[in-house]
Amino acid sequence: MDEYDLGIEDEFELKYFYDEDNTYDICIGRYVVGQVVMKLDTHIISIDFLDIHPMHQGYGFGRRVIEIVQDAYPYACIWGQAVSGSVPFWERMNATFHFESYLDYLFAPNKAEYDKLIPFVIPEKCVRPVGEK
Repeated sequence: MDEYDLGIEDEFELKYFYDEDNTYDICIGRYVVGQVVMKLDTHIISIDFLDIHPMHQGYGFGRRVIEIVQDAYPYACIWGQAVSGSVPFWERMNATFHFESYLDYLFAPNKAEYDKLIPFVIPEKCVRPVGEK
């Protein structure tokens, strides 16, 4: 599969999909490569679900979603809960994990069967100047 097959030359965008549950399709041109469910606020972005379809993983689409959110809300931190299989992705996004939950995950005998959620936060892209609201 090459760039032409994926439509990577087309514009990357998040398309609002459902009214009630804050779901966005992750699109490259006409292709839907995944979905993200998130609540947007000026101070905290809550990501409930981020999924890139398996055949489209490894092309940087998840990273691009985080970059778009950080660019649109530079003074907001991103909060969520990672499943064990997504921890390496969130580590690459510079997420800080809940200490005890992360230790439980790190020392789990079988990470593939680890079924607890691991809370994380990604700090603000920009620090708000003192005195600004």
